[in-house]
Amino acid sequence: MAIVRRKEIPSERDVDATNSYEATIAKIEASGLYYFPLPIREIIENIYRITIIDDQDTDKDISGYLEFSSANGWIIGVNRYHSQRRQRFTLAHELAHFVLHRNTILQQKARHEDGILLRTGDFSDIESEANDFAGKLIMPKDQLIKVIQGGKRSIDELAETFDVSIAAIRYRAHQLGLLRRV
Repeated sequence: MAIVRRKEIPSERDVDATNSYEATIAKIEASGLYYFPLPIREIIENIYRITIIDDQDTDKDISGYLEFSSANGWIIGVNRYHSQRRQRFTLAHELAHFVLHRNTILQQKARHEDGILLRTGDFSDIESEANDFAGKLIMPKDQLIKVIQGGKRSIDELAETFDVSIAAIRYRAHQLGLLRRV
């Protein structure tokens, strides 16, 4: 007689761990979309099949949101009045919420809205995780160092190279200890 062990249902954290940053990069690399500046809209729409809405009705203090609609599936909304560079970080941030926190968002049965990223005082664990994920995704350390070693050292040049806002590149450079004190 064989002993059959009942499979335990993984916790949300275990499920989310399988949808990590590394798994995301692997999916992007396999799709052929891993180049810079990272084509974040194409990645979200084509790999993850998430609908992106350039929302004109979003409050000016909201950068973006992630929600699930039974009719339309997952939706990421971005504030259409924010600059394209800011929107790119917002899209990466909302993708991070999808990869890392979608089960929690589903359980809450509500839209997960994010205030103006990198400006608001919301430093909750999930917002910090989403910011870190987004920064690593669109400004990976190895690529950032490569660009700096290639001669681009000003914040403006780096922001242009990665097609992100000045605030986003400062955040990432500071996070990596690459900002020189002047």
